[in-house]
Amino acid sequence: MLKFKVIYQQTGEFQERKLTPDLVAQGGGLIGRHNKCDVVLNSPDVSRVHARIIHRGGQYYFSDLGSTGGSTVNDEEAQTNQTFLLKPKDLIRIGGFTLLVEAVKQEKKSRPRQSSSGSVWGQISAIGQYVAPFTIVLVLLMALVAINVLPTPTFGNVEIDQLLHSGIDFVKGLIHLGEANYSLMKVFG
Repeated sequence: MLKFKVIYQQTGEFQERKLTPDLVAQGGGLIGRHNKCDVVLNSPDVSRVHARIIHRGGQYYFSDLGSTGGSTVNDEEAQTNQTFLLKPKDLIRIGGFTLLVEAVKQEKKSRPRQSSSGSVWGQISAIGQYVAPFTIVLVLLMALVAINVLPTPTFGNVEIDQLLHSGIDFVKGLIHLGEANYSLMKVFG
């Protein structure tokens, strides 16, 4: 569990927030101005989906998602998708807000679990924290081929062609299962 205080610097108002591994693993942990974010920072200098808290290997990380106004962690400017390991007393600044990390309870590494809606995208989001990034890119490319956004590559070797088509059929099956619950679709849904 990650416990932190959100302080609005202009008024001094604050609220205490907690994020659990289950919430974060299911595409949650989003920070931004949009009302479907898990941590809503209502200010024009905060992007609709500004940043995210990630839970990986029993620890929590902060990552800016390419926001317009940027973020800092302990006065270090966060680059897009750069991750910062969070520990007590860390200060995250987003627009006119300061997030003060109060407690980080390290959890045992949990297995990815199916989201409560049974969504395939929720499962992929949960698995994504454990899969090498190049594997995710490969699956996404296969998905683009499967829905005819990219042309099907041709190879002289029939075995490779058959393997690719098997992968495409698998991705087509994933695409046709259930409604998308991926975190950004949840926000913009």
